[in-house]
Amino acid sequence: MERVVLLVLALVGMVSPMPSGASPWAVRSSLCSPGDPPAVCQLKKSKCVPISKALIGPAGPVNSVLTCANTTGVVPDPLFFMGIGMAFAQGNPETLVDHVTSDPSASIAIRRCVFNATGLANPDLTLNRTAVAARVTSALVTPTMVAAVAAVIPFCPEPVDYRLTDLITCLETACMNSVPVSPFMAMGASFGAAKTPSGFSPVSPTRTNMLSMGYFGAP
Repeated sequence: MERVVLLVLALVGMVSPMPSGASPWAVRSSLCSPGDPPAVCQLKKSKCVPISKALIGPAGPVNSVLTCANTTGVVPDPLFFMGIGMAFAQGNPETLVDHVTSDPSASIAIRRCVFNATGLANPDLTLNRTAVAARVTSALVTPTMVAAVAAVIPFCPEPVDYRLTDLITCLETACMNSVPVSPFMAMGASFGAAKTPSGFSPVSPTRTNMLSMGYFGAP
C-alpha cells in the first residue's frame, strides 16, 4: 500500500510540480463580490486563505486523506493524485477526499476518518464549533475579520456526510465580506479599469486561467 502511494506521488510530482516558493492554497474567486476589481478580489482572497488551512489541520488535505485511505485499506484512484493541483487552484482542496474511491461505503469511511483527524469533531462526530472558533480566530489577524467570522460560526451548516466544503464556504464568505479595503486601492483599481485600452480584456484569477498561468494561490 505505502509503496503504491509513494510511487504515484512521485509520478504526480514529476508531471505537475508547483512553482518554487509558491503557496498551493487559494480561496475561490467566486466568493468575491460581483463588483470587486481583480486587485481587490485578490487582496480579499489573500487575507482569508488561512481559514481553510486552519480547518483542514496541520497534516494538510493530501496527507490526511492518504493516511485515512491506508487505515481503511483503500488504494487511492489515480484520478485522486491527478486532481491535487486542480483542487488547490480552485480553492477547494477539502474535496480531494471525494475522489479517492468510487466505492460509496469506503468513501464515507475515509471522509469520517479525515473529519475526525481535523480535531474539529465532537465524540459523536458532530461539529465542535468551539474548536472551529478557536482555530479560525487564531488564524486571522484583523479584528474586524475575526469578529465577522466568529459571528457566523454558530449559524454555519453542520457537515453533511463529513464534508467540510459548506462550512468553509460559510466562513470564507463572511471573511471576504469583512476585509478592509483602502479607498485609495478601490479608487486605483476603478481608475485602472477605466483606462483599460480598447480591445484589451484584463485577466482575472478565474479557475481556468489560474491553471493556465501556473497560479497556485496567494504568495
